[in-house]
Amino acid sequence: MKGVSHMSKLTTDTKTAHKKIISLTERPSYIKGLIYADAGKGKSWLAATAPKPLILLGEADVTIATLKALQKTKGIVPDIWEVNSLDDIAEAYEFLCNGNHDYETVVIDGLTDVNSRIKRAAVEHAVSKRDTHDPDILEQSDWNRVSEKMRNLVRSFRDLPMHVIMTALVMDIRSEMMYAPFVQPKNLALELPAYFNFVALLDADTDADGVVTRRLYVQPSDRYVSKNPSGALDPIEYNPDLGVLFPKILAAI
Repeated sequence: MKGVSHMSKLTTDTKTAHKKIISLTERPSYIKGLIYADAGKGKSWLAATAPKPLILLGEADVTIATLKALQKTKGIVPDIWEVNSLDDIAEAYEFLCNGNHDYETVVIDGLTDVNSRIKRAAVEHAVSKRDTHDPDILEQSDWNRVSEKMRNLVRSFRDLPMHVIMTALVMDIRSEMMYAPFVQPKNLALELPAYFNFVALLDADTDADGVVTRRLYVQPSDRYVSKNPSGALDPIEYNPDLGVLFPKILAAI
């Protein structure tokens, strides 16, 4: 028993912190956000207001007009990386991993487009393995591949040491009676918000004078998926600007 007591004292006196252990106060905080909305409600506009963003832009021909309007209205001129294939996303990820850049935020605009590309790639992969596979339609056996590819992509970008914003279209899941980000399969759409610390539904309308009012719903609801980190934001943020909202969130997390 003496040996045990001596060893316990020795361990206590000489314990050394592992190199991977850091104080909570030493770890930088980042916002990992998911914003989803119907087409035309201002997802790209809002995402571009994040601090020093690099926007990975799918469907660029559709979105460029919005970003040019943002430039005229608010003087914001974000850098963009056009996404025309999954290889573009992989190349952008490798670039950001290097850390040899000045960007504070990466924006994937948007996940629904990425999801479509991954579904297409899953079909092409299956057809290359089996001639009898329909060249246009996902079969049941393909969905696991789609889900894992999406999870890996989202996790990889989310874990970059910088702010991350991903956008998606909105999907009305009638069986659940709620709105969720438009990615497939459905169970992945319901799982996706768990990967982020900030999730919001964006909506907008235009009055008779042409004035647009945008509303960002951040308070959790039975009708839509959202996350309001530590209650830092109002339940509904009107005409939101991420340059204004980020400091509020960072002060709370």
